Amino acid sequence: MILAGELVPGERLGEVSLCAQLGVSRTPIREALRTLAAEGLVRMLPNRSAVVAEVDLSEIADLFVVVGGLEALAGELACARITDEQINRIADLHHEMVMLHERGQRASYLTKNHEIHRLIVEASGNQVLISTWELLLPRVERARALPNLQPERWLEAVYEHAVILAALSKRDGLSLSRLLREHFGNGVATIARIQENAT
Repeated sequence: MILAGELVPGERLGEVSLCAQLGVSRTPIREALRTLAAEGLVRMLPNRSAVVAEVDLSEIADLFVVVGGLEALAGELACARITDEQINRIADLHHEMVMLHERGQRASYLTKNHEIHRLIVEASGNQVLISTWELLLPRVERARALPNLQPERWLEAVYEHAVILAALSKRDGLSLSRLLREHFGNGVATIARIQENAT
């Protein structure tokens, strides 16, 4: 719900309402809030209540530079070893993601988007790269979702994914590396515009 923008920065997370909405008791909600706080998605207040963490643009920009670099390297490595079967799986996910975009199903779209990025990273076959990427993943997923709340950026991101898929299908490592870096850079630019418009 945070990643999809249904819960916005600064919004209070009431345990009772979350329990009712999700159909669970307070114990799993409390555990989830603690986990989300450790991942930087939620901020715990002194009175034991929780709010959705604010977005720090400078931190996101730094994060996207690092993750964009990791994915750029992953894409280059993946092109040297990816199988036709793996490419076909990513192409199928891309098609499903495009359909979700057309239906405006943002949360499901983000799930497919995440799967595509994960499969490219895993196809690199570099375990150090994969584990480093996974450590940053919770913060990245929220940051990645923010630009896609803007309709024009969401459409641009879908197009970028089509070009990324084309480079992957050609096993063009240098082009894929550049495209993945640009993909993250465009997300940072959109977040900067969002912040400017909010001030």
